[in-house]
Amino acid sequence: TRWFLLDLHWHYQLPAVLDLAARLKAELEGAVVTLGGFTASHFAADILRDHPAVTHVIRGDAEVPLVQLAAALAAGRDDVLERIPNLAWRRDGAAVLNEQGYVADEGLLSRLCFSRFELLRHHERYVQLRLNDPDLLPEPVPRSGTFYYNPGRGCGLPGADGARWGGCRSLCQTATRGRSWSRGSRAAMRWLWSWSESSVQASTASR
Repeated sequence: TRWFLLDLHWHYQLPAVLDLAARLKAELEGAVVTLGGFTASHFAADILRDHPAVTHVIRGDAEVPLVQLAAALAAGRDDVLERIPNLAWRRDGAAVLNEQGYVADEGLLSRLCFSRFELLRHHERYVQLRLNDPDLLPEPVPRSGTFYYNPGRGCGLPGADGARWGGCRSLCQTATRGRSWSRGSRAAMRWLWSWSESSVQASTASR
């Protein structure tokens, strides 16, 4: 199985990620595409309904669900997909959202190493690319050899549960980790989805 894991964290990634998923599915027979991240987590049902190139979405934390999904794919066991927490998938063409019951704990995240670059195929390419994102730098890096690296998981601000490893005390953490949130926040997220979907359609029409 050719398995591709794509990050759909921020909403403005949506057009590029869905385009890449469609290209992978069209060009590589049997390609399996799994998404994760804040945006993918919250809109998992919409993505599976409207974008057949996406095979799965892991909602929220993925440390354990991803390992279980890998084992199921390696064994060809579609019958165990319904038992994988946080997994969104399809049964007979319809989206199935498993219970979002897994949240990574501090002990696990403290034991993980986030700098095993040798486990990433073509990892050397990352340090050859330029870091030119205007949102990160006031001006482009003049030479290659600089790349953006997160040395851990989450952010340095106190999380919604008071743990520093848990991420920001934010709408995104609340929405994607299954905690209660306001009707206004839900409306805001729906607006972002509509905006991103229109970007996909505009990108497709311009080709």
